[in-house]
Amino acid sequence: MTPLAMQVHTGQVQETWKSAVPMHRYGTPREVAQAICFLLDTEKTAYMTGQVISVDGGFVNTGLLA
Repeated sequence: MTPLAMQVHTGQVQETWKSAVPMHRYGTPREVAQAICFLLDTEKTAYMTGQVISVDGGFVNTGLLA
């Protein structure tokens, strides 16, 4: 949840989103930052190549983009 999301998403949109996303909430900037920190840690990611890491609370898995 960011200031922009709060401006753009009405209360109804927020409730719809929360009911559709498996985590039932918006992600936080901190959670996105933690994923970035993980990717920047070369000890943890030294053998990773060509991956897509979704930091979306399961949104991609809901099928809403289809």
